Amino acid sequence: MELENIELMRKQHNSRKFYKEINMDRKRFKPGVHIRRNEDGSLISNEQEILNRWVRHFDKLINGRKDKECVTFTTTSGNQILKEKTQDTTDVPTTDEIETALKKL
Repeated sequence: MELENIELMRKQHNSRKFYKEINMDRKRFKPGVHIRRNEDGSLISNEQEILNRWVRHFDKLINGRKDKECVTFTTTSGNQILKEKTQDTTDVPTTDEIETALKKL
């Protein structure tokens, strides 16, 4: 549609608008080279290879790690907080213990 308008301006001998649209169109176009690195560090430029690389990358992020044990805390307002369980040997305080400690403050 945009090219049709430019062609119409040319046919109507409206050179000012014609060149203005041509220049705006040229400024919007930005050629780019899409190059990424593969897992082994080699460069890939094929669009399908790049897409497959992204699939493998996000698959590794999402599924590559072992699920970590988490502990769920419930606040007095009913919100739940999920926290990763650490190797720390100390016991996690109960909600009652936390509320008691806060009341002492």
